[in-house]
Order: sequence, then structure tokens, then C-alpha cells
Amino acid sequence: MIILVIGGSASGKSEYAESRMMEWDNRVYFATMLPYGRESERTILRHQLLRKGKGFQTIECGAGFTQIEIDPEQAILLEDLPNLVANELYAKENGLTDDWTDDLDNPDLWIDDSVLEMQTVDLAEEVPPEERIQQDLEHIMKAKHLVIVTGDVFADGIDYDPETEKYRELLARTNQWVARYADEVVEVIHGIPVRRK
Repeated sequence: MIILVIGGSASGKSEYAESRMMEWDNRVYFATMLPYGRESERTILRHQLLRKGKGFQTIECGAGFTQIEIDPEQAILLEDLPNLVANELYAKENGLTDDWTDDLDNPDLWIDDSVLEMQTVDLAEEVPPEERIQQDLEHIMKAKHLVIVTGDVFADGIDYDPETEKYRELLARTNQWVARYADEVVEVIHGIPVRRK
């Protein structure tokens, strides 16, 4: 079963996604946010507190999921697509390369000591970001259950610079691509889940 959960910032989408995960055993949390500063660290900490005591194995991995062995009996929660898209689109600018784990011993970068796996990524220069993202997602779709969290960054009516529009367009195409495969698409609005598919 594949479930796509979409919502705006602070909509309750992550809480809803985690509640759906509690239906299954062998829960694995793919955390895609990289700790680039205090704001991202606060977000990471909030998500760690949300899933505390819920039996998740956590894999911190900004991209490159194809390098991770997937157990077909796993239930995977991917948190989230906007981070994955940004990591893939701006991989070199963000320092997300084969050696991005060099600073993992820096206590200022990582808050959670309970992370069970730390994954490196191998980004092929010749493969376009959209294709890498789809390869990563197809790989984790091997799991028995998959819940993917994504963001609604399309409804504010603001004109953005070309680089931001490039990101938004890639995220929109990725959301559409996942929605085609999904058994359910749920939009969370102010904590209320509304099934769209």
C-alpha cells in the first residue's frame, strides 16, 4: 500500500502520516532533512519527539535510497518529498556528495544519538535530478507499506525567482508521479485529513 500525504506548513500532515504507520509493524522512518542550521535542527528535533516511543528504526538519508536494502515486509515513512527534491536538485550546492558524512562527529550537526543507520549517497552527475528521485522512490516502493509526506507549496499566489520556480515545478511533477502510484492520496488541512484518492 502506498499513501501520499500532502499539506501545508504546520498542517498536521506529519502527525497524520505517523498515525497511519502505527497500523503496521517493522516501521522504518526515512528522514531526508539535513541539518543546515538551527531552524532545520529544531524541525528535526520536533519530528524526533513526534515519533519517540513509536517503534521506528530511523535512517537519516538525504538522497540515494537505491543504496539501502529494502525488506519487502517493512513499512516505510518518507519524511519528506520537499527535502528530497531540494537535496537532489541542489546536491552540489548543499554539499550532498559522496563524502557528505565527513562531519557526522560534529555534535552541532546531529541531535539524535538513536539513529540506527547513516547512509552516504552516490550522486551520478549524468543522471538528471528528476530521474534520480524517481529511482529512489521506485526502490522504496518495494516495501509492503509506504507513506510519503509532501508539502503544498503551490497555493500562496506569489511569483518566485526562476530558481525557486524550478524547485516548485520539480516538486509538483514528483507529487503527480507519486500520486499515480498511490493507493490513497490524503490532504491534511488544519489537522483534518481529506481523502483525495
